[in-house]
Amino acid sequence: GDWGAGGLGDEEVHLLGLVDLLLLNTDRHEGNILKRGGGCAGLVPIDHGLCLPSLVSATSEEEKSKEAGVLSRIWFAWQGWKQADLPFSESLRRAAASLSRERVEAMAEEVGGETEGLEEDGALMALKIGAVVVRR
Repeated sequence: GDWGAGGLGDEEVHLLGLVDLLLLNTDRHEGNILKRGGGCAGLVPIDHGLCLPSLVSATSEEEKSKEAGVLSRIWFAWQGWKQADLPFSESLRRAAASLSRERVEAMAEEVGGETEGLEEDGALMALKIGAVVVRR
């Protein structure tokens, strides 16, 4: 069914999509999205354990092959929702366009301290790739 279409605004579905794309969330299925009810309807994304997948840490050919397939297997529950086919608002387009490489690195440092550990496991690379996707 169209799980996300009923009662959800375009903007909140678009925000969820932007977050998932930015973080390259490889596990966004309907079980990882809660729907708020009552007077405060909306989406609550949960379970971010498979965000920022390592894209550069493989050493063996087997690991490299496994990592190469990560991006090709990403699927988001919201992809089939009607809101996903609608254009983003001007304010969301501006916000997405503002995610420059420097800004993404600065945000990562602000949230997680040093980005050195992120660079080592490829998570910062994943975040940068996510930012490029979101800017498009």
